[in-house]
Amino acid sequence: MSVLENMRSGSDSTFMQVIMALVVVSFVGWFAQPQGQMGTSVAEVNGVQIPDTVFGRQYRQELSVREARAGRPLSSEEQAGVRESVRLRLIEDQVVLQEANALGITVSDNEVARFVFNQPFAQDAKGDYSEENYMRFLKGQMRMTRPNFEETQREVMKLRKLRLLVYTGASVSRPELEVAYSEVNTKVDVRYVRVRPSAFNEDVQVESADVDQYLIENEDEIKLAFERDFERKYNLPERVHLQMIRMVIDEENPIGVLIPRMNELRDQLINGADFTELANEHSADQDGKGGDLALRPVEQLGNEEGAAVEGLLAGDITQAVTTGIDVRLYKVIERVAPEHSEFETVKREISEDMIRAERGPALAAAFAEETLLVQWVESGELPADLVDSKGLISLTTGEISVMPDARNPFGPPASMLAAARDAAPGTVFPQVFESGGTLWVAQLISRTDADMAAFETEAEAIREGVLEQKRIEFYLGWVAAAKARATIR
Repeated sequence: MSVLENMRSGSDSTFMQVIMALVVVSFVGWFAQPQGQMGTSVAEVNGVQIPDTVFGRQYRQELSVREARAGRPLSSEEQAGVRESVRLRLIEDQVVLQEANALGITVSDNEVARFVFNQPFAQDAKGDYSEENYMRFLKGQMRMTRPNFEETQREVMKLRKLRLLVYTGASVSRPELEVAYSEVNTKVDVRYVRVRPSAFNEDVQVESADVDQYLIENEDEIKLAFERDFERKYNLPERVHLQMIRMVIDEENPIGVLIPRMNELRDQLINGADFTELANEHSADQDGKGGDLALRPVEQLGNEEGAAVEGLLAGDITQAVTTGIDVRLYKVIERVAPEHSEFETVKREISEDMIRAERGPALAAAFAEETLLVQWVESGELPADLVDSKGLISLTTGEISVMPDARNPFGPPASMLAAARDAAPGTVFPQVFESGGTLWVAQLISRTDADMAAFETEAEAIREGVLEQKRIEFYLGWVAAAKARATIR
C-alpha cells in the first residue's frame, strides 16, 4: 500500500494507536492560540490567513526561549532571523494541516481525551485525572476555553500523525546503507563564505523613474507588502535602546557579592565612567559590543527589564536588577516614541526596498562567481580584505560528515559536501553552491576517508540513524512539494 493510500485509509490502525501513545505534544505549540478577531496577517496559505496576533505571540515565545538558551538578549539581526523562522514555520504548519484535512486524516475525541488524561497538569498528586486541575491549567496557563484548547490540540496531533505516516514511505536498502556508512564516516573540514543577496541590496542603484514605473506595475504587491509588514515596520510601539552589564550568579559569586559589586560599577558610571568599557571588562557577555542590546520594543522586554527602565530617559542608569540567574545593570541610550505610517507616505520606500530585493541576488551572484571565487582560486588563499569589504565573514565547518544533516536547513549545501568527498585537501571548489537563496564559496581544508573494512561490523549499528535521516529527508521533500502546490502570499 502506498503512502497516500495509507493516509487515506484512516487513523484507527493499531500501528497509529501505538505511535500516538508515544507522541508528546507541546501545549505551547504553533496552534495553541486564543480565538478572536484576526486583524492583519503575516502570510496567507490557499486563502487562509495567518493572523499577526498568532505570529506575535509565537515570536515572543520563541525569542524568550532562544534568549534563555543563549543566556543573553539577541541582537536586532538575530531577532529578525527569529521572526522569519517563526513566519516560515507557521506557513509550513498551515500547509501541512490543509494537506492532512484534504487526505482525511482525523484525530478522534478518544485520542484527545487519552492525551489529556495522561498529562501531569490534568492529574492530582496520586496521578489520577483531576477535572479541577485541568480547568485550572486552562484558565491560568493557557487562558483558553476547553473546546478551543482541545480543538487546537487535535490539530497539533493531526500534524504529528501525518508526519509519522509520511515517515513510513522511507526505507534503506543495503547498497544505500553502504553509501551512507561511507558518508557518515568520511569527515571533512571546509572553509566557506556565505554570500547573502541582502548584503548587496544597498549596492543596487534605484532611480526615481524606476520607482515610478514599479508603482504603476506592482501596486497590489506593494499594498500586500505594506499589510504584511504593518505591525513590524509601520505601526511601531514605543522602543528603547539599552546597554547592559550582566554578572552570573554562581557558587563563587552569590547574589550577596554581586549586588555590591554592581552598585560600585553604577557609582563609577554616575561619575562619568564609560559604560561600553565597563561592560567589555565586567559583563558575562563578552561580545565586544559593550553590552549593546540594540533598539527593541518596550513590550518585548522581560518583566525585570521593563520595570527597571520604566520612566527612565536617555542617559539614565537603572539600579541593580536581579533575576533568578544573574544581576544586571542597564543604561538607556534612547527612547523612540510610537510611530504610525499610512500607505501613501511609505509606498515609495516599500517600492524601493522591493526593487533592491529583486536586483540584489544578481549582484550577489556576480560578486560570488566573478570576483570572490576567481580571486580565491587564483591565489589559493581566502581574499580576506575582499570579504571584509562586503561585510561578509569566513567560517569553517569543523570536522563534519559529508552526509548532509536534513535536520539543519541552514547547514552546508549537500552539493558542497558531495564535492568535498572527492576533492583534494586545499582545493578551492570551482563552483558556487546555492542553498535557500544563499551562495556558498568554499575551500576544502582536510578530509579523512571512511574505513570501509569496518562496514560489516558497524553497518547495523547505524541503520536506525540512517533510516531516521531518510525519514526526515523524505518528509521535508514531501512538505516542499506540498508548499510548491500551495498558493502562499
